[in-house]
Amino acid sequence: MPKVYSPESSVRKLGDSQTRNKTMNIDDYYFDNDDIMVNKIKLRTQLGVPIDKEISKNFDLGINEYLKKFKDITTNPKNIRIPYNNRWMKIEKPDTSKPLTKAMNIILLALISDFTVMMNAGLPHFWGYNFDKNDLIMTVSLDHAMYFHHNHTSTTEKSSTKINFDITDWILFELEAPITKNGRGYITGRFFEKSSGNLIASISQEVLFRSQPSKQKDTQNTDTIDMSSSIAKNLIFDKPFPTNFTPSSNHNPKPKL
Repeated sequence: MPKVYSPESSVRKLGDSQTRNKTMNIDDYYFDNDDIMVNKIKLRTQLGVPIDKEISKNFDLGINEYLKKFKDITTNPKNIRIPYNNRWMKIEKPDTSKPLTKAMNIILLALISDFTVMMNAGLPHFWGYNFDKNDLIMTVSLDHAMYFHHNHTSTTEKSSTKINFDITDWILFELEAPITKNGRGYITGRFFEKSSGNLIASISQEVLFRSQPSKQKDTQNTDTIDMSSSIAKNLIFDKPFPTNFTPSSNHNPKPKL
């Protein structure tokens, strides 16, 4: 299980509250927010802040208010937001005295397994050094696979019924996109139980997206704005996260993040 601060911790990332939480755009970066799924299911989510200071610092590259306050970070090619993210998630308990069935827990986890997945592939291309330099034209998921794992918490139940977790308690969703090129991104994710740290499910998804370089929007600004970006085909992350902080690039010398 990734080392992050608990959802009850006072350590948080402060930034855009993401009021457009109904969008699914790949260039949207979600923070702490609640959502309503299928018009009745209340989903609570918040960013899982990494305990590691270097990873936490890299997460700052995706915060809107941070970018407004420290605009100089967009001038440094080393400031590439790695396509790695952690998010605490849970379903608010329904107004009933009965606990959710095991089947309903599995169904609800499958429902939220597509939440914020696509945007993870876009983090290096729309944030940090590349902030506001690429315009997203369209995006769509091509496939989505989910795998449920045994919890190994019971020795009395049959093997087929060992999948056992509580979706109304916090679950950590770890996402990474090791490669995005030729208009496609590949994302993998893992769900961990907060109470036990067990890996309870995994997902994989391939996404298609089309983008183009942004045009300089502020024609009245006398400052020279560097609109060149680290192009998508050169931002390839070929090592496991979160230990990989060196994206290979032909556009710049290898940035050490």
